[in-house]
Amino acid sequence: MVLRKKAVTDAPAGPQSDHGFYHELDRVRKHRACLTFGNCGCLLFLVIVVATVAVLGAIAATGIIRVAGLSDLVYPEPPEPARIVEPESSLSLATLLAEVAPPADGQPASLVLTERQLTYLLRQPTADGRVPLKQGQVAVGNDEIEIFGQVATPSDDQATVLRVILVPGSGSEVLQLASVQVGYLPVPARFAHQVLRLLIGGDPLSNDTLAQVGIVDVSPSSGSVTVLVSPTVPD
Repeated sequence: MVLRKKAVTDAPAGPQSDHGFYHELDRVRKHRACLTFGNCGCLLFLVIVVATVAVLGAIAATGIIRVAGLSDLVYPEPPEPARIVEPESSLSLATLLAEVAPPADGQPASLVLTERQLTYLLRQPTADGRVPLKQGQVAVGNDEIEIFGQVATPSDDQATVLRVILVPGSGSEVLQLASVQVGYLPVPARFAHQVLRLLIGGDPLSNDTLAQVGIVDVSPSSGSVTVLVSPTVPD
């Protein structure tokens, strides 16, 4: 007797139950959520790393503090002034202003100061004996005045420099701050005066300070500035 194997045909698959369908849908949703969370986590980590490097790079660019691995890139050597001039051997701004003979009509008198004279005046101590900028330099262009010098920093082996660009003011302002740069880091204009007061303990070129010595106008030209001095200096 020969036994023959009966062919078994697969029954057609019936429609998937609601339970199986929603189970599969939930599995896919969780898988996608996992991928999304992982991508967001990686992106957040990347943003934190980039922000940290940017902040440290900005600090290193000022030269105030050395940051290992970044200072050599963003602060390879101290910046240099536009020009280096030897200061005048001896000069007194008060004496110069006192010697200016005002015109007979009572209008402000003019006084021409060279870069050498301005550099000498910049290096003189203030009333409290401080020298705001070490190795100060003044370079005068046709439309601007550059004030350049070193500021004290916690690091003795690295000089941090301050570069201030002044332009003639408008209205009641004698001079305006065009830009301030600490090391290689430019400072936003709205913070410029605060940065000057923080780094050098004051704003010696403010309009109030200039008015105290009778200066009512400053006109830069290449290599010198023409200063208008009021015949009446406030007490």
